[in-house]
Amino acid sequence: MYRYTNEGEVENSYLLKLTNKDSSQKYLIIEVEDPLRASTTGPLGVVVEAGEKVEVPYSVALPASALNAGANDIVFQISTLHAEKELVTETSTFLAPSEH
Repeated sequence: MYRYTNEGEVENSYLLKLTNKDSSQKYLIIEVEDPLRASTTGPLGVVVEAGEKVEVPYSVALPASALNAGANDIVFQISTLHAEKELVTETSTFLAPSEH
């Protein structure tokens, strides 16, 4: 479900599930594909031990004018601190009111 922020933006909450399948600890950086319009609440990054799975609460708010009514795509980007080539992208749904 969506909600409105005090600034009038539309906000969705997510529970990001991150798994480190490597044999060493990783510092994972969390970003949204369009950072110019998105404001986020949650950690910028998280340490994940080797073989560990973590769940990270994360919220994204966007101006209503930047959204289509109903379901919109949003893309999360996960990378490591020292190896940007290990970038993972995941598309999720961002819900907006049917009229704004």
